[in-house]
Amino acid sequence: MKLTDGENDFYTTILADIRLMEHVPGRSINLAMSIRGRSSLKEVGLEDEIIKNHGLPMEARMIHKLDGSTYQIPYGKKGQVDITSYDGEGFFKRNIDF
Repeated sequence: MKLTDGENDFYTTILADIRLMEHVPGRSINLAMSIRGRSSLKEVGLEDEIIKNHGLPMEARMIHKLDGSTYQIPYGKKGQVDITSYDGEGFFKRNIDF
């Protein structure tokens, strides 16, 4: 869609409402949420819904070597870092109206 303010042209894409779609095409990107993000969710009353009910704790980064083997690099010492993974598509579907 093309919009104009008289001097400039702007182009936008109108996307379908993902809350109404059974499957959203494309790749879903997981969100990594630190304590700052959790604090923000807590302030608006969404921490339980988003993190405690749907989040997965992340303790380390998985490294994939060319030979197919894997190993982990911890984000920090045990209990030092609080990072939670959350499904990006699910996050936006749940919070689009917020």
